[in-house]
Amino acid sequence: MLTGSDDQRLRLWEIHTEESIRSFEGHTGLVLAVTFSPDGQTAVSGSDDQTIKFWEVDTGRCLKTVRGHNNWIWSIDFAPHSQQLASAHEDHTARLWQVETGRCTHILAGHSGRIWSVAYSPIGQILASGSDDQTIKFWQVETPTAPAKTRPVPIGRCLKTLRGQTGAVRLVVFSPDGLLLASNSGDRTVKLWDVSSLYADQPDQPRLGRMTAGRSGEWVSGQCVATLEGHTGRVFSIAFSSDQQRLATGSEDQTIRLWNTETGTILNRLEGHTKPVETLHFSPSSELLASGSDDGTVRLWHSLTGECLSVIQPEVGRVLSLAFSPDGSLLAIGGSQPVSILWDVVAGKPLEHLEGHTKTVQTLAFSPDGQWLATGSEDETIRLWTMQQRQFVRLLRAERPYEGLDLTDAQGLTAAQKATLKLLGAIEN
Repeated sequence: MLTGSDDQRLRLWEIHTEESIRSFEGHTGLVLAVTFSPDGQTAVSGSDDQTIKFWEVDTGRCLKTVRGHNNWIWSIDFAPHSQQLASAHEDHTARLWQVETGRCTHILAGHSGRIWSVAYSPIGQILASGSDDQTIKFWQVETPTAPAKTRPVPIGRCLKTLRGQTGAVRLVVFSPDGLLLASNSGDRTVKLWDVSSLYADQPDQPRLGRMTAGRSGEWVSGQCVATLEGHTGRVFSIAFSSDQQRLATGSEDQTIRLWNTETGTILNRLEGHTKPVETLHFSPSSELLASGSDDGTVRLWHSLTGECLSVIQPEVGRVLSLAFSPDGSLLAIGGSQPVSILWDVVAGKPLEHLEGHTKTVQTLAFSPDGQWLATGSEDETIRLWTMQQRQFVRLLRAERPYEGLDLTDAQGLTAAQKATLKLLGAIEN
């Protein structure tokens, strides 16, 4: 298990022994997110030091640091093929990165507020994003193989916008088959959306059923099919089980609830954390559920019985992000300190500390092949780590063409113009 925290480190934990195996050091800010690559060999962390770091899980070595935004990185996710990485940020945009080179290939603009969360569909051609503007957008992020006489949908195009949340959309999660999307906002509920019609324009995908459209040409699908109510505080985290029969939600009411996705009924209520539950992640088999909290602990639960199997104290401050490696042997942990941890689930101890970020590690993700871990931070960078050597290999960060210009005493600028100049590095305050 991997955690990130406000001590600027990632820590890898062995779930059974509850010991830290390794510390990943390099961030200079809070570790806001952590995740494993699909093959479990690489960990990725995002920090408020504005970088994403890639780490080699086995050694803790930082493989690369990616700088791509001039503000906080709230969420990162790997494409299923592990060659592309998406990140979400404060500047209302999401970015697509080529993992091997660290190059930003596309900027997805269209939201009018901070983007809290991004998630790839299981087929990898569509990316969902949730924002402060109370909408969910779906983007074409890979070009499908189009049949003859059919123009392919260009990468970066917004395919659809869902409205209906009553607050900022802080989290979006696809079901394993990609036909449902779960989202949350500030109204203490989780919504389930039917997104099956998204695949109607994907020529190389099998047809899933009929599609109808209204007079405006908008898809009729994309409707909210269920609203899950029961928490007494805001919902901060969502996770689907691999068989998508269960949905886990974590809340500021300090509890975790497990839901039946078919009926919308509560299956179990898990209690033990003493502060809000910020992050949840099922193991690949869905036997284990990991939860991270503002109380500084990670708890491992038997997802069927609800029994708490172990309590991990990763020493990363508030635990903000968790990710199991694709083989389930590692857990990446990120938090309010600028370090992420790789936790050995089998041995129950930390495997590596991934350091390099300078602020909170807000988000992390493993690549589907398990070779990479990406960490995203409030230091405005993404770091890529290789899991073979557990080393940092690349820093992802957007160019700031006017870095250091530091304009002063400019008159007549609107707040929006000042914000743009700050993002370009032309002004500091």
